[in-house]
Amino acid sequence: MELINRYIDSEQYRTALSSTDGLLKELKQFDDKIILTEVYMLESRAAHSIQNLPRAKVSLYLLHCIGQS
Repeated sequence: MELINRYIDSEQYRTALSSTDGLLKELKQFDDKIILTEVYMLESRAAHSIQNLPRAKVSLYLLHCIGQS
């Protein structure tokens, strides 16, 4: 997650998004909701920065779903 955050800080948003994809696949197996929440938040930030608003909205929706469970 630290690496993804650094990608976002250095404005490498597409690299950050591709990194979140792989990380989310692995984290869903462990069902760790706290870390999943952080990764979805980072994904939403990166997607919003490159104007990929549908993906940013999906990430925020998934955050909402995790919070409800």
